[in-house]
Amino acid sequence: MELLNIVERQNKKITIIAVLIAIASILSTSIIVLIMLNEMNKSKDTIYALDPSNNAFILQRVKENREAEAEAHFEKFHQLFFNLSPDPSVNKTNIENLALYLIDRSGKVYYDKLVAEDFFNSITVRNLTQNLVIDSIKVTKQNPHKAVLWGKLYIISADAIMEKNLVTTGVLRDTRSRSPKNAHGFIIEQFRILDNKEIKTYKRR
Repeated sequence: MELLNIVERQNKKITIIAVLIAIASILSTSIIVLIMLNEMNKSKDTIYALDPSNNAFILQRVKENREAEAEAHFEKFHQLFFNLSPDPSVNKTNIENLALYLIDRSGKVYYDKLVAEDFFNSITVRNLTQNLVIDSIKVTKQNPHKAVLWGKLYIISADAIMEKNLVTTGVLRDTRSRSPKNAHGFIIEQFRILDNKEIKTYKRR
């Protein structure tokens, strides 16, 4: 009888130890999974680069540099929208298939206004080129980011160059979603032209 009691006590100890080992195993596995998920989330917000020896290193943390990305997004929209060639297919591709994916309806409204005024057709018929030169861009730190761009537009014909001011403003909303057509993950809202006056026209040499 005493022997049976000893065996039962040993079995209980073994059962308790087995349960404790199982609990410890589950806890350790859960901790490892949580750490891995955390690292995966961090990696999504990290930009890597290669040094001359092809060793990867962290270039920057995306979340830490959203202000710079907002500025790059605002600049990219302007480069696509305001640099124009006499080829209507190039302008249409740059604006309708690229630039308008970076902005909300306020950009489409402005585009439709220019189309209605026959602006793009005039560029083609008169064989003009429009070049944008950006002087500076200011973007606020807080989200949504308010942005202002200062630049010059040069409309070039066969014998003359027209120089115009370009000052624009907009609010960049962080969509937290990137895509091939929106690499920075922002949408420009409340887009407005503050100044687009002609400065001067001079003959080409």
